[in-house]
Amino acid sequence: FIQIRKYIAQKKEEKLEIDYTIDEFCNKHYKKIWCVWIVIIFITVIYQFGTLPAFMGVDEAAMAYDAHCIANYGTDRYLNSFPLYLTNFGSGQSTLCCYLAVVFIKLLGNNIIAYRMTALFIYLLAVVASYLLVSKAKDKKTALLFTFIIITCPWNILTAREALDCNLYVGMFMISLFLMQRAKKNYQYIIAGLVLGLTLYTYCLSWITLPLFLVVWSIYMLYMKKIKIKQLIFMAVPIFILAIPLIYFLLLNLG
Repeated sequence: FIQIRKYIAQKKEEKLEIDYTIDEFCNKHYKKIWCVWIVIIFITVIYQFGTLPAFMGVDEAAMAYDAHCIANYGTDRYLNSFPLYLTNFGSGQSTLCCYLAVVFIKLLGNNIIAYRMTALFIYLLAVVASYLLVSKAKDKKTALLFTFIIITCPWNILTAREALDCNLYVGMFMISLFLMQRAKKNYQYIIAGLVLGLTLYTYCLSWITLPLFLVVWSIYMLYMKKIKIKQLIFMAVPIFILAIPLIYFLLLNLG
């Protein structure tokens, strides 16, 4: 065991100079590297946006039609006025993607680019948030690598081009993490809480996973003395307020 530790230590010393060179290069040229990343983002998700993929899936088309109806008439296709949860074809659909699409329909008109712009908008915000999140937690080298993995991941590329409600969950979660990490003042915790609350409207799976994550995160942050009870309350209040309609919705459906 001692010999193995010595061997690892020697190898680490040999790599110190190389690692320092890479860190120095990334710190000095990160703006130029970001220019390359922007080109990759343009090629993978912006080029022919709205044309590729050259089809609309059933759930995407259903959301788009509901967004069109709400934007023009204030009801979904079943004549429900500004619904909390879309009926879709009976299986249901979360609403954040739809209501953001309504905004882009008002700006861009009724077209496939407006319907899908929500996915691209959240994706781009999440990419920037992810870079800043890792850059602060680690360093620019790790942040650049992490960003490269995100923008070249086939799943991320597809979800940025296709407007499905569930696709927004990952992006909104990364934005929430960034706001939680950066929060120092009370109003910043309120903003983080609002975004976390809106994340509950991206995908019904978040109703289980997000509370579990927040419980573990809160216990850890309190244990490490990185957050105060008061700050936790400031973040929890807007989450709870935004969750109340969904809680009522579930209780109503459970009789």
